[in-house]
Amino acid sequence: GLTLVRDYPDKNNLHALFAGFSLGCVVGLDAACSQDKLLFDYALYFAPAITLRWYTSLIKACYPLGNSFVIPSKAPPAYRANDGTSVAAYKALFHHIREVTESPCPRIDVPTLCFIDPGDELVQAKALIPFLEKKKWTQWEIVSVKKELPGTYHHLIIDPGATGAELWKNMETKTAQFLTTHF
Repeated sequence: GLTLVRDYPDKNNLHALFAGFSLGCVVGLDAACSQDKLLFDYALYFAPAITLRWYTSLIKACYPLGNSFVIPSKAPPAYRANDGTSVAAYKALFHHIREVTESPCPRIDVPTLCFIDPGDELVQAKALIPFLEKKKWTQWEIVSVKKELPGTYHHLIIDPGATGAELWKNMETKTAQFLTTHF
């Protein structure tokens, strides 16, 4: 997938933008780290699951239940693709995170706009900047998007229904500025 995307811009003098949410960010980062060449020129991330909160590792206690065991989702039903996530999917997440964190991967230091809610239940937002500093990824712009909706699930920052109209509009404006600057 990503290699094919990378070949198209090279042949047509275009730029590749990678956009991802949560685990999708980590999969893209891992794919980029494992390649010999730059896969994308710019990135747009929403709640990248790179620096997880400590208690997410408790999921590993479910490993003996088997890969097909499903851990129920706490996300609002309207945002669920499934009612839960399998142990196999969590193993994949932890594998991708390990690959990204243990690799120097300088190809990831591309202009990046990253939105994160400091109250995110899964991603430890305050650990993200020290992580980036350790990796020497200096082209990332971290934008804190503090959701104020009552009963909100902070990890979801993907549409106006999840963020509220005003915050989403601010995110759209910031994204437009980023894209205008780089394209």
